This record gives sequence, structure tokens and C-alpha cells, in this order.
Amino acid sequence: MLAVRKERVWVQEELPKQDFRTPAVPRASETERKILRIIGSIILVAGLAMICTLQSEAIVRAGYDLVRAKSQAAALEKENVALKLEIAKLKSPQRIQQFATTKLGMVSPQGIYYSTINDTASALNNVASEGIRRGDETPASGRRFAAR
Repeated sequence: MLAVRKERVWVQEELPKQDFRTPAVPRASETERKILRIIGSIILVAGLAMICTLQSEAIVRAGYDLVRAKSQAAALEKENVALKLEIAKLKSPQRIQQFATTKLGMVSPQGIYYSTINDTASALNNVASEGIRRGDETPASGRRFAAR
């Protein structure tokens, strides 16, 4: 066996030149562009309609809230008037007298005497001047006056 050396032959083939730029995007035809514009317009109109509907819904909801608040205010005013009437009833002198006599066991006074400030002052002056003349004690002050 004889050893034979095989030679390798390198053949260089020429490859076609490649263009490494970005590939060209196929352009849409004129009808396709029109269809895309129409679809875009429809989506825009639908979005605007949804926004208008949401705004009007918010306005209606605010109106209902306002009506509810007004009715609640009216009910509270009515309750306030009822409570003021109840307070007036509880403060009435007849009710207080009845409560004092029945529940607390108090009795009404037999005689009622009234005095005004002017009458009291003049009476004290009269008593004091009389006491000074006689030299005795006055019931108003309890002091003894000496005669002059």
C-alpha cells in the first residue's frame, strides 16, 4: 500500500453581491390607504362619542346627587323643626310644675309675693331712716344705728 497524498483544491466561487440596506417595505395601494383612513376615522368618531356619553352620564349622576342632597336637607330641616318644638314643650312651665309635683314630690307654694327693685330699695331706705331716728336694729342689715 502505497501512501498517496491527495491534494485539496480550493475553488473560490463568486457570490452575487448582496445589498445590506434595509429591505424595501411594500407600499399599500391607494385603495388600501383609503380603507385605512376610513377605519381610523370611524375609530376616532366612536371614541369621541364614548367621551361625550361619559360626560353626559357624569352630569346626570351629579343631578341625581343634587336632588338627593336637597331632599336630605329638607328632611333634616323638618326634623330640626320637630326637635325645636319638643324642646319648647319640655321647657314649658306647666310641664315642669307637673313633673316636680308628680315625680319629685314637691308642692306648690301657697302664697306668692312679688317685689320690684324700686319698691325694695325705697322700703330699705324708709326702714333705715326710721331705725336711725329710734336707735334700734333694722331688719334689712341687722346693724344697730345710733340716734343723732
